[in-house]
Amino acid sequence: MANVNHENILIANVHVQDELQDADGDTKITVEKTADADTILFTINSQTAEFTEAAGVVTLTTDVLKANDSVDIVDTTTSAYVLKLVATSSVAATGDRNLVLDVNNADRTIDLAGDLILAGNLITSGGDAVTLTTTETTIVTLPTTGTLRTEREYIRLEDDKAKGTQSQSATNGWVVREIAEVTDADNLVTVASNIITMEAGTYDCDIVCATGEAHTVSQVAVLYDNDAGAVLLQSMASDTEVSNTSRVRISGRFTLAIQTDLTIQQYTTGTTDGNPGYGLAADITDPSGADMSETYVVAEFWRESA
Repeated sequence: MANVNHENILIANVHVQDELQDADGDTKITVEKTADADTILFTINSQTAEFTEAAGVVTLTTDVLKANDSVDIVDTTTSAYVLKLVATSSVAATGDRNLVLDVNNADRTIDLAGDLILAGNLITSGGDAVTLTTTETTIVTLPTTGTLRTEREYIRLEDDKAKGTQSQSATNGWVVREIAEVTDADNLVTVASNIITMEAGTYDCDIVCATGEAHTVSQVAVLYDNDAGAVLLQSMASDTEVSNTSRVRISGRFTLAIQTDLTIQQYTTGTTDGNPGYGLAADITDPSGADMSETYVVAEFWRESA
């Protein structure tokens, strides 16, 4: 075929066997690469785009695909509209960039009813579904490490004794209160010989200690850091005459940087009667007739963060 160099020329009823190309062969349109292949191959400056058909579906395979403004994808619900894929950058682009979609060899769905804006990587692990439910506009600030919980971790320790059993003996000066583990679903403490070994974290606490029959008693109670040799929290001091049971309360917040040994200690002065120095047994049964324990210390802790 002779070269035609005229502009704006209309050519009708032109049949090319299988290829139309330019003089140097790097730009061309090729059909029927093999017998009955039903393909169209576009080559522009050695970059290719190939259309193939199988089972009524036409597929485009290309080395490079660029559009001036967007790539249009026809909406499957109605062909009257398209989804435009538009590339933009809030920071001026300095080179070509790749958006990689890895569906891990399975069908996937992206369903958006709002914008998705990420300032960094969002990575989940564990292979389980995650559902975040909001009831209104929500802002959540996450710590650098830790575990999100629906409620704070809870610890309850008590000095419980059998019905009718008096408390430990009281003496003038400091005494370590007897204590045992009752509730600790998250394994944050162990208790041995009245020493509370507690995991690191920031805790709120409420500790109530009883004081039994004594006379002209000055008293105060503390939560004591055995490792550092320091008081973490203390109750209000009191100076009162008691003939039955009084109480002192420790409450507040403290932080442990590492696992720490703690004790609850109480200071009393004045004449005491020994047993029951830290509480008088109630010796009663519950409404069903079952024996009730005698409780002389209740210590509750809530871990706010690890």
